[in-house]
Amino acid sequence: MSKLLSALFFLGIGFYSSFASLNFRSGTSGFVIPDGANLFLQNKIQNCTGKVAINSSSVSGQAIEFNGGTLHVNNNNALTIVGTYHTGSTNKIVLSGSQSFQGNSSISLQDIEVRGDNNRISGDLVLSNDIVLQDVNASLTCAVLRSISQNIQLNNGTLFFEENLRFVDGKMILGNGIVRCNKRKLILGAAELTWNGSIYFDNGNDVELNAALHLAQTWTFSGPSNTVIGNGNVLYLDNHGKLVVERGASLILRNMVIKNLSSEKIKCLDDSSKIIFQDVTLVQDDVFSFDKGSFDVLGYLDLTGSQTFVLQPTNICTIKANAMLAVEPHMTLSVDFVTTRTDMLAFEDSSSLLSLRNCTFHVTTTGILLIGGSVSIDGSVSMCAELKLDELMLSSLPIGISIGDFSESRDCSIEIQSGGQLNIDNGWFIYKNVRASSWRMYNDLSVLKIGPQGILDLQQPISYDQGLVRIAQSATLYQREPNYLDGSAQFFTS
Repeated sequence: MSKLLSALFFLGIGFYSSFASLNFRSGTSGFVIPDGANLFLQNKIQNCTGKVAINSSSVSGQAIEFNGGTLHVNNNNALTIVGTYHTGSTNKIVLSGSQSFQGNSSISLQDIEVRGDNNRISGDLVLSNDIVLQDVNASLTCAVLRSISQNIQLNNGTLFFEENLRFVDGKMILGNGIVRCNKRKLILGAAELTWNGSIYFDNGNDVELNAALHLAQTWTFSGPSNTVIGNGNVLYLDNHGKLVVERGASLILRNMVIKNLSSEKIKCLDDSSKIIFQDVTLVQDDVFSFDKGSFDVLGYLDLTGSQTFVLQPTNICTIKANAMLAVEPHMTLSVDFVTTRTDMLAFEDSSSLLSLRNCTFHVTTTGILLIGGSVSIDGSVSMCAELKLDELMLSSLPIGISIGDFSESRDCSIEIQSGGQLNIDNGWFIYKNVRASSWRMYNDLSVLKIGPQGILDLQQPISYDQGLVRIAQSATLYQREPNYLDGSAQFFTS
């Protein structure tokens, strides 16, 4: 049996329908179930293009298949659906591939289940229940205009953005899957969260934190445009929590504190991957190795904890203009370049700063060449370079920490702050700066100390009118001219 509706059709209390189909002349045609009424559908209603209004009433039995029709709930909240409304206790809307669900100042009281590819949810919509993608074959485009009030369960499916996706406090994406941000933002609420799913972000654009986030699984970023904005919050890398940058991709980490950092928890997958740290503090609880790709520093990058940060990049890492890489007290920055180049830690210009404070700067037998920027010494800083032996001569090669490169434009300024002491504890410290102003001791409490195992190779003069150079009697001092150390100096026994 079928019925043609050309206007609103009011069903009475206890209405029983055996219609195989209902045909609607227009989208304004339909039927209304009055408050307190019960509608039982013996057969599925197919191709519903009109209006079905349900208020304080019940519908049970078979489903209604909407084809652009509208489901009205709560006094005319309109939900435009291309999909299936499952009645009764199920109370669920199913999008089964190339189907859609749109709200217009609406509250959806139904569960939303997504099956198959190319589904869409949009409009001014408040959700009362989670959106659930069924499996890896399910995909959903989300263009909701207001904050998402429930979770989205991925179940290995794919989520596309057509608008910024903003969650209310305490809600997020659950489970594993793919998120294609499409130059839109993922914005989390102001409640602290634990994120337990592994997400593959395709051009993550902006993932924005507004509270502390505990990341317990892996976020992988692909494409050239990925950013995580911390807004000053803490990102905890808990248990299996990792940030992974795909081959050829880049990731900006901005304005956050990252805690529980250890090896493998921030990782580039190949030489062409890059991370940009912008106003970030890293708090290590174990040794961390940066061993693929490269990073840039914008603003500042603070290395904190009582651990070792091992720098083994496969491309040049750059401290950008007006930026600072700071190694904080009790930390060790260990440079172990895996290429023959020794300038893999670069300064963009003279405003680029490496700040060392009560820490250790360690260089392996690869050596390092510091040119073009500035190094600030605050507190007691130990510099040590492993000796590389000449197998024929059985003596050490002049490979260690080289400062400057015989050109004013390549000078690297050394600034020993008031009370600061630069300790050359082991290996070669090779000075090649040209300008006298490239070496600065702030006052008489500023000290350069060459330890018993230290080698000071002055290939250019160090001139200073305040401060002190202390040299162990068993240290090695090379000077091209007698006056290359121009200032107060004293020898001491170790």
